Amino acid sequence: MKKTKAALLAVTIALFLTTILVAICVALEWYQLSPTWVVFETLFLCLFFITIGCGCYFKLIRVKKNTVREKEEAQQFRQVLSQYLSDTINKHPRCVKNIYAVPWYVQLTEKTPQNGIWLQQMGFEWVEPTMYLNTEPDNSGKHDINSSRETPVCGIQCWVSETAIIVTLDLSLGKESLLQTVNLLLKQMSQKRARQMFNGAICSVSLSSLIESSELSVSELSQKYRAVLELCNQKTGLTLPTYCVFNDLAAIRDLYESFAGLDETQREQPLGDLRAVTDSPEYDNEWFVSSFDGLVKSLANLLSYSLKQQLNAHYREASVAGVFQLSALRYELEDFMTQTFSPHQFALTALNFRGYFLIHGGGESSALDLISAMHASELGFDSLSVRGDPQKRLSLFAKRLVSQVIIKESALVGVNKKREFSYRALRTGVATGAILMLCGFVALIRAEYQFQRGLDAQALTLLSQYKANLAENPIQPDDLASPVYSLFELREITLLYRNANPPWYIQNVLPSSSIYQAVNSAYYRELESELLVLMRDYIMKDMFVYNSLDDKVKTLELLNYQQLLYDQTRHSTQSLVDYFVGALKEEGSGEANLVSRFQLLANDVLATDAVPPPFDEALLGLVRNTLSSNDLGELLYQHILQHDDFSRRIDLRSQLSPMYRKVFQFKQGSDYLIPFAYTREGFEALSNETGFQLASNAITAYEGVMGRIRGDAEMSRINRQLRERYIADYIQYWGAFIDAVSLTPVTSWGESEQQIQLVTNAHFSPLKQLYRLIENNTNLLNVLNQEKGLLPAPSKGLPNEATENSRALESESTQPLANRASMARVAETISAPFRHIHSLVNANQTTQSAFDIAIAHFIALDDWLAKSKERQFKGHYFIEQLQAQDTSNPVAQLAALSRDYSVPLLPQLMQQNAILVNQLALEAVRDIINQDWLPLHQFYQLQFSQHYPFSERAQTDAALDDVAYFFKPNGAFDTFASKYAARFDVSGDELVIRGFIPHQYLPMSTEYVPFKQAVTTLQRQLFTGEELGFQFSLRAHQMSPMLTRFALMTQLPLFEYQNGPKLWQTQSWPMPANQIQSIVILLEDSLGEVGRAEQTGPWSWFKVASKMEKARSIGQLETAWRYQDDDNEVNLVVKFEGRDQPFDTRLFTRLAIPERL
Repeated sequence: MKKTKAALLAVTIALFLTTILVAICVALEWYQLSPTWVVFETLFLCLFFITIGCGCYFKLIRVKKNTVREKEEAQQFRQVLSQYLSDTINKHPRCVKNIYAVPWYVQLTEKTPQNGIWLQQMGFEWVEPTMYLNTEPDNSGKHDINSSRETPVCGIQCWVSETAIIVTLDLSLGKESLLQTVNLLLKQMSQKRARQMFNGAICSVSLSSLIESSELSVSELSQKYRAVLELCNQKTGLTLPTYCVFNDLAAIRDLYESFAGLDETQREQPLGDLRAVTDSPEYDNEWFVSSFDGLVKSLANLLSYSLKQQLNAHYREASVAGVFQLSALRYELEDFMTQTFSPHQFALTALNFRGYFLIHGGGESSALDLISAMHASELGFDSLSVRGDPQKRLSLFAKRLVSQVIIKESALVGVNKKREFSYRALRTGVATGAILMLCGFVALIRAEYQFQRGLDAQALTLLSQYKANLAENPIQPDDLASPVYSLFELREITLLYRNANPPWYIQNVLPSSSIYQAVNSAYYRELESELLVLMRDYIMKDMFVYNSLDDKVKTLELLNYQQLLYDQTRHSTQSLVDYFVGALKEEGSGEANLVSRFQLLANDVLATDAVPPPFDEALLGLVRNTLSSNDLGELLYQHILQHDDFSRRIDLRSQLSPMYRKVFQFKQGSDYLIPFAYTREGFEALSNETGFQLASNAITAYEGVMGRIRGDAEMSRINRQLRERYIADYIQYWGAFIDAVSLTPVTSWGESEQQIQLVTNAHFSPLKQLYRLIENNTNLLNVLNQEKGLLPAPSKGLPNEATENSRALESESTQPLANRASMARVAETISAPFRHIHSLVNANQTTQSAFDIAIAHFIALDDWLAKSKERQFKGHYFIEQLQAQDTSNPVAQLAALSRDYSVPLLPQLMQQNAILVNQLALEAVRDIINQDWLPLHQFYQLQFSQHYPFSERAQTDAALDDVAYFFKPNGAFDTFASKYAARFDVSGDELVIRGFIPHQYLPMSTEYVPFKQAVTTLQRQLFTGEELGFQFSLRAHQMSPMLTRFALMTQLPLFEYQNGPKLWQTQSWPMPANQIQSIVILLEDSLGEVGRAEQTGPWSWFKVASKMEKARSIGQLETAWRYQDDDNEVNLVVKFEGRDQPFDTRLFTRLAIPERL
């Protein structure tokens, strides 16, 4: 991937993950808003973003290990191997049906010519592949089984027999190639035999290669076998039974000849040993030694038999020497199998060693003398070449190895538990699903049948009841109400099915045994045969009656109903239904229950294309002949309004500025849609039409039923009715349009300023456009003033038909004059209700309209507000305006002017903006006042609220300087109070700010007035002038007999009494600064015992006063103190000059300063 693309993708991923992290933190409130935490959180997010971005970037741009060619080779490798395994499966007929029908084994071997030979000896056939990997066939077009081409897929070869399939894996490949091949083979096998890839593993070892290899080579070979076996066990999830087969037995001298005395049957039996199934699967070296010794012993037991059978001296010598050669071979085999199969502490999986076997597959081979090699080694020789000439030999102990030994243990491997569980779960699930689907389908059919049967049972019950009621109350031919109840019973049966609300599992796709279709058809058949016929008869009867009474209007209405009843494409039938409802009520059958049921039945039958039997043509012809133009104004009027040029509706909103919603809005409904006939253009079109041509066309359209109108008087009467109806509808439409307009509410500075700027816009003011629109469409007198001479002025909205009629009127001298006079009366009548709006937008003698005057006040208000924006805080400007307030401010003028207008919308707009600006300005003033109040509140909370005497339980005292600064006359609080006193009004305990509009106030905090009063009381009690402090007198009144002395002490006695004269002693508070700020209360009795209590701090006199129990007022200026210590007490009298009780701590504790005003 290119670096630019990788960088862009990495940044996108990092940004997405960072956004998710921030969203989670915000949702779980894992964040802090303190400055320090914000810095740490920002750094953490940046670090997280950089880490994710860099990680993704380097991950995306790293160079992959495999090149394109390696990928292609790997892909080809997978395809060839998959095809090869598929060919192997197709080769065995039983595997095609069930791949687990025959056991599969993996054979590990180094590539030797004897490997394929002994497999062929055991009855296996090599599977020739249909695809090759970088190989070409020989000249004959075939692949040599013993050549390098016999391994088509990098060392993998498949052999098939009737009883098993062996997959041979060549271990002579390189380490990486071998690992890749094993992994690919196991992956392909997992796709084809997922539950049991192999039934076992066969380790095929060439004895000649094993004996001639060094110890290091043998060790490497054993490690290779062990590694592949462990990998197979790990990947398959099984512990494969492993069989070690040592091939090329003839490579050991004299060993092949030792078995020459055996018959053919004995030579085909396996030579080796298997461990018991109940033994441990781990390799046991003692078992191998014991087993191999048994083989040697068996061979020794055959020695005498072999000597008797053989006359050849060479074979006789070989029979004797073979025993020793076999015994010498044990050490080589023991060393190899110990290294390969012994348990290892670092092994990932355990190996299941089953046994070992010795075979010879046949073919040419040269023999090696193991005994001679051992003697040479003992003599110090590194090696000894004692091989004989190659000889061609037959197979030995190989043919029945697989069929009689290995295949019989094919079931020992078991299955992969995970794969087996998945397979069984899937099979169980599929079977269960199929059963459930079948049961569900059957249950669905049964449920639908039961559901339909329940409905059918109810329907049959209702049908029986319907038949019984119909038999008792048959339908009367002349009574429209008679079939209602019986037909409604049928309708209820159909509704029983329609409103059944079937469960979700009931579907229409299934065959149904319901009788719904039959019931529904019967219902509509009865409606057509009974109700429609009665409707026809009622119209016929009424038409005959009203025609006989010469009621032409009613007759024409009935004729229209008759035409509607016989119209198969009828759309609106409400008028027809209303007619029959009225007929029922006239006959005394107007019960609510009957009427509602009849309406439902009539709507059902009229919603179809059914028509009643033919009408009485004689009556219909009589009615058509008797109809004339009497009382046809309404019909003609509706015909004119349905004309294509007049029936369309005009959306008046399109003629307003798109921003009109910021000033006003239309209520719910469509009153802003005005028919074209009731607009200025429509009026002009009707005026130019003279009101006759369309009427004539309408009458022509009804000549077939009403006859031909003759005479101008009759036409004038119809036209007068038409004009009166037109005037009433015109006024009604525009009145509804005006009523539908409502003011858009505003609540903020921005909305108010935007609304004012839109209203005062000289070119695009929505309000002015609205009034001009109303004036243009309701002040119709100027339409006639546009005419020159006797001819009407051309109109932009004039229909073509009207233009032609106006040209025709030019030839008539008297008719246009009469028409213009009538149109003038119509225009004047329409304009009358809207003259107050006309006078609003039209200029007066001063060339200025009333609307312009209102706009001028809006502009003045906008300029006044613009000045407030020049200040940093608007509140400062408004405070200055309040200080210089008079009745000439724009807010008050706008509010006062609104009372002079009686038009819709404008006065409400003026009042709304005046009140809102006044309220917002006072809110801004309140904010400025609170800005000045905030330092006082903070100072009070910091210096007083948690200090004595403001809090009696406080451990610290309030500083006297702070008290003096805040509470003294002309101090901090008095400065604030005097600054805003002129702007506050106090009504009882309520504090308000006077507004710009008379009688418009903004209430402030209700706690301010009590606090100010408390401060005033505190100033009167504690201050002498502007200085904090006062003087008072103290004398003893009475002392207990046991006491001899009472004193209040600092360094020197402040007050002392020893049962002497009761004299006044003058004291002062606060005590001088150079004096210790503490007072000690001393009591001394006749025994010399002293009671001592000390009060410290500048408020020590207040604390002494609080120690005096049951203090009470003796006179207006004197207070009694009573100090008690156990049973002893001292009564004192305190006198204050001009003060009530300054030592009362309630002066402070009752102070409740408001947080905001």
